[in-house]
Amino acid sequence: MNLNNIEYNAILYYADFLSIKDRYIPITDTCKYFFIHDTPINAAYIAGVEPEFDKSSPYYLQAMAEYLTLRDKFGEDGASSFIEKIANLGVAGCVDAIYMLKCCLFYENRSTRRAAWRKYYLWRNNQKYYHTIKNDDGDPERRECTKYIKHYEKMLK
Repeated sequence: MNLNNIEYNAILYYADFLSIKDRYIPITDTCKYFFIHDTPINAAYIAGVEPEFDKSSPYYLQAMAEYLTLRDKFGEDGASSFIEKIANLGVAGCVDAIYMLKCCLFYENRSTRRAAWRKYYLWRNNQKYYHTIKNDDGDPERRECTKYIKHYEKMLK
């Protein structure tokens, strides 16, 4: 199962959408996609790093299986057309978790929308990132940092 970078990004986009639709939380830490050359590209890949996510996630596995089925049955153009229509990516040009959540909650009642937003913001505000630095004595020390510092360090390594 050889996947190129374009297909891999499409699968991640679909997996994020499936996860947001089901539990109101994306699987990637940087759930922001730009529509470039008819495909979604994760913002982390644009910055030169890979987003953090669980490769054993059921949403990721489902997205991969469904994407491969679409690609085998309808070709790359058919799979690309399917992905493009999810959350109006082709029209919007840039889709993040908040936009996906708005699309998923469009026809829901008020109490469901409030619970979903509460769950999403609780997840987003409680994300923790850590990096290892050397203290004044030269010993390695693990400290909390922002996701931007974490991704920058991943890019440098």
